Amino acid sequence: MKKDNIEPDPEIEKAWIEEAERRLDEIENGEVETIPGPEAMNELKKIAEA
Repeated sequence: MKKDNIEPDPEIEKAWIEEAERRLDEIENGEVETIPGPEAMNELKKIAEA
C-alpha cells in the first residue's frame, strides 16, 4: 500500500499542532525539564531490560 496517496485528517493535524505548541510553552516556561535524546534512550533501554 502506498502511503503517499493518503490525505491527512485536518482535525488530527490541528490537534498535533496544538499539542506541540503546548509542549513548547511548557519547556519555555520552565514547567518541564528536557533531557538529551541519548540519555532518554538509555533510560528506556534500562526499563525495557528490567
